[in-house]
Amino acid sequence: MLPDAYSWTSPKKGTVMNLFECKICSYIAFITQPQKCPVCGSQTFDQKDSIFEEAEKKSPEAPAKHIPVITVKTTCGLVPETPCMDATVRIGKVLHPMEEKHFISFMDCYVDKRYIARVMLSPRVNPAACFHLKTQGVTLTIVENCTVHGHWMAETDLKIAL
Repeated sequence: MLPDAYSWTSPKKGTVMNLFECKICSYIAFITQPQKCPVCGSQTFDQKDSIFEEAEKKSPEAPAKHIPVITVKTTCGLVPETPCMDATVRIGKVLHPMEEKHFISFMDCYVDKRYIARVMLSPRVNPAACFHLKTQGVTLTIVENCTVHGHWMAETDLKIAL
């Protein structure tokens, strides 16, 4: 069962965001184009400022199955001896299907728009992951990629300091 107070926001309509997509692995960079992709090392990017709006236009009924649902716990369950927090993520308030031709291929985690980690998924797993964050910041962003409907994102405030 989902928490009643799960927190997410999608990019607001009309918000101008500078977004750059890696041509090799689909990593999304916010604000400025990096010299090198932190996921695959590529140096080739396309500027795609409306990538999230395009995904929603492809499938206007899809937000319930694509927007990441983020829950943050202030204690780290797996690594309790270090100061960190657990960010658990599932894709969709209605769980996204994981089929051979239609699945979530990855989830990228960012703190304050800086890349932290990627979790690769396949049709053989549920579209969920946990990030054990030791990085301080204000905003946690999750970007996911659906093989049919493209990139979707959600953000939540990290209201505590480590």
